[in-house]
Amino acid sequence: MAKQRKGRTSRGGPSTQRGSAAPSRARRPDPADREQAKAERARRVAQRDDAKRQAAARVKRQRLLRIGAVVVVVGAVVAVLVGREITQRRSIDRIVDATAKQAEAAGCSSIERPGNAGRKHIERGEAARGYTSEPPTSGPHFTTTAGEGVSEAPVEQQLLIHNLEHGGVVVHHKGLPEAELTSLTEQIKDHDGKVLLVPNDELESPGVAYAAWQRLQTCDGYDGDVLSTFLKLYLDPDAKDSSAPEKGRSI
Repeated sequence: MAKQRKGRTSRGGPSTQRGSAAPSRARRPDPADREQAKAERARRVAQRDDAKRQAAARVKRQRLLRIGAVVVVVGAVVAVLVGREITQRRSIDRIVDATAKQAEAAGCSSIERPGNAGRKHIERGEAARGYTSEPPTSGPHFTTTAGEGVSEAPVEQQLLIHNLEHGGVVVHHKGLPEAELTSLTEQIKDHDGKVLLVPNDELESPGVAYAAWQRLQTCDGYDGDVLSTFLKLYLDPDAKDSSAPEKGRSI
C-alpha cells in the first residue's frame, strides 16, 4: 500500500504542518502617536484658517484701495468740471460785461431767462398754451423748423420755437428805421449759422428781440455789437451759454 504524503489527509483536506506559529495580533497604536497625529491635524487646520484670514484681508485691502482710487479719480474729475464751469461762467460774465454799457445805451434789457414751458410737439390746429414770454423761448411747437437766414414775412411762433430747441437764435424786428434794418439784415446774412431774422408785428414796441432757448433780450433799436454778443453766447455750435436741449441738430 502506497505511503501517504506528509501534510495531506487521506481525504484531501488542508495541509496541517506541524510546528507552524499561530497568527500574531495587530499592534495597538501608541497613545503618544495618537496625540502627535491629533496635534499635527490641528496644526494643519490652523494653517488653513490662517491662510484664509490672510487671503480675506488681502481682498479687503485691495477692495479698499480700489474704492480709494475711484474716489480720488471721481474727486479729480469733479474738481476739473467745477473748475471748468467756473472758468466758463467767468468768461460768459466778461462777454456780457463788455457790452453791458453799450446794450444799455442801445435801449436793451438785460438778458432774461424765461421759465421752461416744455418741449411738447403739437400738430397744426392744436391749442398752444403755457408760454412764459413774448416772444416765446420754449413751449409747445410744431415738429418742423423754420429754417435760417432772412424771412420777409412773419413766421409762426411754433416753428420758431423748434429752431430755438435746436440751438438756433431768432431775431424778431418791428418798425426799425430802414438804415438799421438794412444793417441788421446784412449781419444776419453774413452769419453762416442757425440764425433767422423775422418781422414780428406782435412785439410790444418797435425795436428788436433776440430769442434763444429760455433766453430773451429786447432792444429799442439795433446794435451790431449787442447782437454779436447774444449770438456768441447762445448760437450753436459755438454757444458759450446755451441751454438748448437739442444742440447739434440742424434746422
